[in-house]
Amino acid sequence: MNLYAILSALLGIAAAIYLLLGIRLIRDKRQIGGPPLASLFFIASFLVVGGAIELVATSYPVFTIGRIGHFVGTALAPIALLLCFREF
Repeated sequence: MNLYAILSALLGIAAAIYLLLGIRLIRDKRQIGGPPLASLFFIASFLVVGGAIELVATSYPVFTIGRIGHFVGTALAPIALLLCFREF
C-alpha cells in the first residue's frame, strides 16, 4: 500500500465524518443555524471525497470526476459560509 492510498483512505474517513455531522445537524431541528451549517458540512464532504478520488485515480476520466467534485466543493464552500454567517 502506497502513501496515496493511505491518504485517500484517511480523506474518505474524514469525508464520512463530515457527512455524519451534517446529518446530525439536519436531524436536530432545535438548533438555530443548523441547516446552513449542515449544508457546509455536506459541501466539505463532497470536496474531501473529490480530493480522495483524485489521489487514487488511475485513469484520466476518474481523475476528472475527482477534480470536478473538488472544484464544485471549493466553489460552493464560500456561499455556504456566507449563509452560515447570515444565519447567526
